[in-house]
Amino acid sequence: MSHDNFRETKDLDVAISPGHLARTVREALLANHGDSFITFTDPMVFVTADGQTQVDIVSVDNLEYPLAGMPLISGVLPQQLQIATAAELAVLKAYSCGSRYSLDKNVKDARDVASMLQWLAAHGQALNADQRRRVRFQGRWLRKYATDVNWDAALP
Repeated sequence: MSHDNFRETKDLDVAISPGHLARTVREALLANHGDSFITFTDPMVFVTADGQTQVDIVSVDNLEYPLAGMPLISGVLPQQLQIATAAELAVLKAYSCGSRYSLDKNVKDARDVASMLQWLAAHGQALNADQRRRVRFQGRWLRKYATDVNWDAALP
Protein backbone atom coordinates (compact mmCIF):
# COMPACT_ATOMS: atom_id res chain seq x y z
CA MET A 1 0.00 0.00 0.00
CA SER A 2 1.27 3.49 -0.70
CA HIS A 3 -0.10 6.99 -0.25
CA ASP A 4 0.04 8.75 -3.62
CA ASN A 5 3.74 9.10 -4.45
CA PHE A 6 5.10 8.26 -1.00
CA ARG A 7 7.09 5.12 -0.41
CA GLU A 8 5.25 1.84 -0.10
CA THR A 9 4.36 0.84 3.43
CA LYS A 10 4.94 -2.61 4.82
CA ASP A 11 3.00 -2.25 8.01
CA LEU A 12 -0.55 -2.09 9.18
CA ASP A 13 -1.56 -0.09 12.23
CA VAL A 14 -4.70 -1.28 14.00
CA ALA A 15 -6.25 0.89 16.72
CA ILE A 16 -8.51 -0.99 19.13
CA SER A 17 -11.49 0.69 20.77
CA PRO A 18 -12.42 0.52 23.55
CA GLY A 19 -8.78 0.59 24.56
CA HIS A 20 -8.95 -2.09 27.24
CA LEU A 21 -9.69 -4.68 24.53
CA ALA A 22 -6.25 -4.31 22.90
CA ARG A 23 -4.75 -6.98 25.18
CA THR A 24 -7.67 -9.31 24.45
CA VAL A 25 -7.11 -8.92 20.71
CA ARG A 26 -3.40 -9.63 21.17
CA GLU A 27 -4.08 -12.77 23.20
CA ALA A 28 -6.61 -14.01 20.62
CA LEU A 29 -4.10 -13.46 17.80
CA LEU A 30 -1.43 -15.40 19.64
CA ALA A 31 -3.80 -18.20 20.65
CA ASN A 32 -5.32 -18.69 17.20
CA HIS A 33 -2.55 -17.60 14.83
CA GLY A 34 0.59 -17.74 16.95
CA ASP A 35 2.55 -19.51 14.23
CA SER A 36 1.79 -16.70 11.77
CA PHE A 37 3.50 -13.96 13.77
CA ILE A 38 6.83 -13.25 15.37
CA THR A 39 6.63 -10.77 18.25
CA PHE A 40 9.50 -8.50 19.20
CA THR A 41 10.31 -5.61 21.57
CA ASP A 42 6.83 -4.24 22.12
CA PRO A 43 4.43 -7.13 22.80
CA MET A 44 1.83 -5.42 20.62
CA VAL A 45 4.01 -5.48 17.49
CA PHE A 46 3.90 -8.50 15.23
CA VAL A 47 5.78 -9.41 12.07
CA THR A 48 4.39 -12.02 9.73
CA ALA A 49 6.43 -15.21 9.67
CA ASP A 50 7.72 -14.38 6.18
CA GLY A 51 9.03 -11.05 7.52
CA GLN A 52 7.17 -9.04 4.89
CA THR A 53 4.50 -7.27 6.93
CA GLN A 54 4.45 -5.66 10.37
CA VAL A 55 1.20 -5.35 12.31
CA ASP A 56 1.05 -2.82 15.16
CA ILE A 57 -1.86 -3.18 17.56
CA VAL A 58 -2.51 -0.12 19.70
CA SER A 59 -5.20 1.01 22.07
CA VAL A 60 -7.00 4.16 20.95
CA ASP A 61 -6.24 5.40 24.46
CA ASN A 62 -2.54 5.51 23.49
CA LEU A 63 -2.95 7.46 20.26
CA GLU A 64 -1.42 10.92 20.51
CA TYR A 65 -3.38 11.94 17.42
CA PRO A 66 -6.59 9.95 16.90
CA LEU A 67 -7.84 10.21 13.34
CA ALA A 68 -11.31 11.68 12.97
CA GLY A 69 -12.31 9.25 10.24
CA MET A 70 -11.21 5.95 11.79
CA PRO A 71 -13.82 3.43 10.62
CA LEU A 72 -15.22 0.58 12.67
CA ILE A 73 -13.73 -2.71 11.47
CA SER A 74 -17.22 -4.17 11.08
CA GLY A 75 -17.89 -1.60 8.38
CA VAL A 76 -14.63 -2.04 6.48
CA LEU A 77 -14.25 -4.14 3.38
CA PRO A 78 -10.70 -5.53 3.09
CA GLN A 79 -10.31 -4.18 -0.43
CA GLN A 80 -11.36 -0.70 0.71
CA LEU A 81 -9.17 0.00 3.72
CA GLN A 82 -9.15 3.68 4.56
CA ILE A 83 -5.74 5.24 4.89
CA ALA A 84 -4.77 8.45 6.60
CA THR A 85 -4.60 11.63 4.55
CA ALA A 86 -1.13 12.97 3.77
CA ALA A 87 -1.55 15.64 6.46
CA GLU A 88 -2.72 13.09 9.05
CA LEU A 89 0.15 10.80 8.13
CA ALA A 90 2.65 13.64 8.63
CA VAL A 91 1.31 14.20 12.15
CA LEU A 92 1.32 10.48 12.98
CA LYS A 93 4.91 10.17 11.75
CA ALA A 94 5.93 13.26 13.74
CA TYR A 95 4.53 11.68 16.91
CA SER A 96 6.39 8.43 16.17
CA CYS A 97 9.70 10.23 15.73
CA GLY A 98 11.75 10.04 18.91
CA SER A 99 9.81 7.15 20.42
CA ARG A 100 11.10 4.33 18.23
CA TYR A 101 13.35 1.56 19.49
CA SER A 102 15.95 2.11 16.77
CA LEU A 103 17.87 5.06 15.40
CA ASP A 104 17.03 4.03 11.82
CA LYS A 105 13.27 4.12 12.47
CA ASN A 106 13.49 7.55 14.12
CA VAL A 107 15.52 8.87 11.18
CA LYS A 108 13.04 7.35 8.72
CA ASP A 109 10.10 8.96 10.55
CA ALA A 110 11.76 12.40 10.52
CA ARG A 111 12.59 12.12 6.82
CA ASP A 112 9.05 10.93 6.06
CA VAL A 113 7.64 14.02 7.80
CA ALA A 114 9.92 16.31 5.78
CA SER A 115 8.95 14.53 2.57
CA MET A 116 5.22 14.75 3.32
CA LEU A 117 5.40 18.44 4.23
CA GLN A 118 7.23 19.09 0.96
CA TRP A 119 4.63 17.07 -0.98
CA LEU A 120 1.75 18.93 0.67
CA ALA A 121 3.28 22.32 -0.21
CA ALA A 122 3.94 21.23 -3.81
CA HIS A 123 0.30 20.20 -4.18
CA GLY A 124 -1.19 23.36 -2.69
CA GLN A 125 -2.20 21.60 0.52
CA ALA A 126 -1.35 22.42 4.11
CA LEU A 127 -1.75 21.16 7.63
CA ASN A 128 -4.65 22.64 9.56
CA ALA A 129 -3.93 24.70 12.70
CA ASP A 130 -4.18 21.71 15.05
CA GLN A 131 -1.93 19.57 12.84
CA ARG A 132 0.65 22.40 12.58
CA ARG A 133 0.70 22.75 16.37
CA ARG A 134 1.21 19.01 16.80
CA VAL A 135 4.06 18.79 14.26
CA ARG A 136 5.79 21.83 15.78
CA PHE A 137 5.49 20.20 19.21
CA GLN A 138 7.62 17.30 17.90
CA GLY A 139 10.14 19.69 16.33
CA ARG A 140 13.01 18.84 18.65
CA TRP A 141 12.83 15.15 17.68
CA LEU A 142 12.51 15.93 13.99
CA ARG A 143 15.56 18.21 14.17
CA LYS A 144 17.54 15.60 16.12
CA TYR A 145 16.95 12.76 13.66
CA ALA A 146 17.07 14.60 10.33
CA THR A 147 19.81 17.17 10.82
CA ASP A 148 20.21 17.83 7.10
CA VAL A 149 16.62 19.11 6.75
CA ASN A 150 16.01 22.86 6.97
CA TRP A 151 13.29 22.50 9.60
CA ASP A 152 12.84 26.27 9.97
CA ALA A 153 11.59 26.28 6.38
CA ALA A 154 9.93 22.85 6.49
CA LEU A 155 7.92 23.22 9.69
CA PRO A 156 4.74 25.06 8.82
